[in-house]
Amino acid sequence: METLKSIYQIHEPKEEISSSTKLAEYVFNECYYLIPQSIRDFFNLEEEESKLKSELILHLIINAYMVQLKETDGYAKLSGALFTQIFNLYNIAAANSEKNTYHLFGDKDISRIAKDHFGKLLAHWMVPPSGNNPSAIPSFLVPLLAFQSIHFDAHKVLKSYNNNQHSRTYLCNLDNNEKLHLDFYNNFKYLLDRFLTLKKIERIFENKQVTYHPTINRILFEREYHLGLASKIIMMVMHYPEEIKNRYIRILSLAAMLPNISGRLFYLTNIFIGNIHFHQIEPMSEDEFLIENLITEEEKFIKIESICKDLIGMSLITIPVMESFFLYLWKNRNGTFDDDNMKKVMSKYEKIVFNDDPVKSEGTKTEGAADNMFGYKLNGEWELAELPFSDFRNLLKIINKITESQRQKLRNIYLTPYQFLEKNSYDTYNLLILKRNKYNIQALIEAISEVVEEIVFED
Repeated sequence: METLKSIYQIHEPKEEISSSTKLAEYVFNECYYLIPQSIRDFFNLEEEESKLKSELILHLIINAYMVQLKETDGYAKLSGALFTQIFNLYNIAAANSEKNTYHLFGDKDISRIAKDHFGKLLAHWMVPPSGNNPSAIPSFLVPLLAFQSIHFDAHKVLKSYNNNQHSRTYLCNLDNNEKLHLDFYNNFKYLLDRFLTLKKIERIFENKQVTYHPTINRILFEREYHLGLASKIIMMVMHYPEEIKNRYIRILSLAAMLPNISGRLFYLTNIFIGNIHFHQIEPMSEDEFLIENLITEEEKFIKIESICKDLIGMSLITIPVMESFFLYLWKNRNGTFDDDNMKKVMSKYEKIVFNDDPVKSEGTKTEGAADNMFGYKLNGEWELAELPFSDFRNLLKIINKITESQRQKLRNIYLTPYQFLEKNSYDTYNLLILKRNKYNIQALIEAISEVVEEIVFED
């Protein structure tokens, strides 16, 4: 916190704040100036009732609650009891797959597969060792990890681990691979709803009381696979010519860096649809009328590109500082979340955010468009498009490249922003100016965004 206070000039509240919502609101206001100016202006953050503000406040609370669950519920150990339950889960999944023609499985030795894949998945999630057990799992993450272990082939394809013969063979043998993303999600939701029906589930957790939150697993599922984000982007750009579509896909994919899965959909839809389509030409004389002209596609793209770049600063600087600051203040005040109350909060969040019905074509046409329009939601709810998986493949590759780069190269930039710029050959003179003027955080965030964009999209 001393580092954050020094770099970002944030201060602890002078008065006691016991409410998590009030404290999160304080953190938002204290870190308000870290939000890139273009995003502040575009979303009218000066207004009291701002959806962006309320969404970020809820994100801070949910993020801190996950930390509490890890510390209070602890870890589940890799054990025979766990793999027995995974085997039971596999039987449920396979039955559902056969019933609904979700052909996601081949012949598997589940006990062996689960042990093998859990190790790989823990490394993938970068789960740190717990005590003497290097393979312990945060308890609230178990349902998702269990699902991933029995769908590991599909996991590898969706994460673009597909440049090998095994994955190519899997896709060729998959009867219904045309809708892999839909089948994959449907089975996840099906198993998530049935997770607690397994017998003796408490043995996994060594008879400890565990708080089960399906909504948290859904949030982490979307952070992992970005199926809702990919659907939203595809639905927004699918009617553009190929070259323009690819340019939009590239820049809109930067939203994958954001951890707030509801917020990023809200940002994208508003940025994309809400950009100015008309501009006014001032009259040359009193006798001439004001003329409205459509802005060119290039002008529109430049406007969208500019604000999407600032989402990099939001994801790597603004939100991590807010998360760290809120967690520090909350723990310093011995704050705890009531599980029953949080279940109500999460249930309400799930109903508002997640739309489980695939979005189908409404049968309407756009002028000059050969295909049907999709009625995606402009207010940013999570939803899946009923399109062939091949339509998502290249987009998911870009998103996975961005998120993998974020995990491997861009972690914790907010703690060492000047060192990061120096390491990545940022202009020495400009860096000197940034260091001398610690209050010019906007320039620092813009510099980070520019450098990161080059790193992410480098060939």
